[in-house]
Amino acid sequence: MNLPPAIGPTCSLDVRAFQDRVKAIAEFNARALQTQERTANTLVLTYAPGNAAEVADLVAQEGDCCGFLDFSTQEGTAGVVLTIAVPADQAERADELLAPFDGTAAQSESSCCGAC
Repeated sequence: MNLPPAIGPTCSLDVRAFQDRVKAIAEFNARALQTQERTANTLVLTYAPGNAAEVADLVAQEGDCCGFLDFSTQEGTAGVVLTIAVPADQAERADELLAPFDGTAAQSESSCCGAC
């Protein structure tokens, strides 16, 4: 059976691992997220001070499976800022690619990460 190639970059996690990851991100967000700001291709998440190690772990894990996204962090007295940017060539997919990080995917019944 020949399957069509994926359009654009894809998440390398299988369905179960993706679901577990989205749940873990949602739990972390519920516990530590202070603010969230979304622009067209970018999501900026500010976590409470003292969460730098957990944000770094999140970035490392996501860099392994979704290396096509641009993750950057900045730590300050007000908290840890995580910026996630979708590449310009994937702008039309920004909603689905950023959904796992803002909790949208956790509320969805979909079993797919939306990146496949």
